[in-house]
Parts: sequence; C-alpha cells; structure tokens
Amino acid sequence: MDAKPKPPSRYFERPDGEDVLGKWLHVMKPTLLTAFGISTVDVMCYSHPKGYLATLGRYAYIGLPLVGVSTAFVCTTNMAASLRKKDDKKRPIIGFNMGMALGLFAVIKKVSCDNGWNLFPAMT
Repeated sequence: MDAKPKPPSRYFERPDGEDVLGKWLHVMKPTLLTAFGISTVDVMCYSHPKGYLATLGRYAYIGLPLVGVSTAFVCTTNMAASLRKKDDKKRPIIGFNMGMALGLFAVIKKVSCDNGWNLFPAMT
C-alpha cells in the first residue's frame, strides 16, 4: 500500500460551475487567515474588548463580512458559469460586482444604524 500525500486542490483545477464546495473551501483558507489577522490586530491594538464574548464578537464583526463577500464571489461566479455554459472573462467580473454590492449594502446598513435612519419605512 502506497501512502502518497494527495496534492492540494487548486481553484482552477476544474472548470467553473463544477466542484463549487471545493472552490469555496480553497478561497476560504486565505479569507479566514486574513480575517483572523485583521481581527487580532483590531482586538490587540484598537478595540480592547473585555471578556471572551466581547472578543469573539469583535472577531465575528470583522471576519464574517469578509467571509460573506468571498462566498458571494465564489457562488456568483460558479452560478454564472453553470447558467451561461461559457468559459469567458465575464464570470469573475460578475462575481466581483456581486461581492462589491454585498459590501456596499453592509456599509449602507451600518451607516443607517449609526445615524438612526430607517432604510425600509413601514407602509401605512
């Protein structure tokens, strides 16, 4: 029995639209490392939360938007590939725009909450 280590998966190993979970996991490794690094710098140098729950809250506050934008990019790019059945340069642009739209919505929501604005007023 030969126990050779399996080579690591690459993002472009399979065409877009296939193995979405593998592509998502491949993108999550640098995303989570970046989120962890930025969150650690924030906790140690800027926010100084008191207690475990507040510290985990800061990690989630900074890390989860990065994970969401990366997930939006991977899912949108692969969905566009499987719907269009084409391998062209428009798919990453579509995924990038979706990630940016999600990030922009998060910024707008944050600013509206900070200023007491109601984005979706009740219909009377």
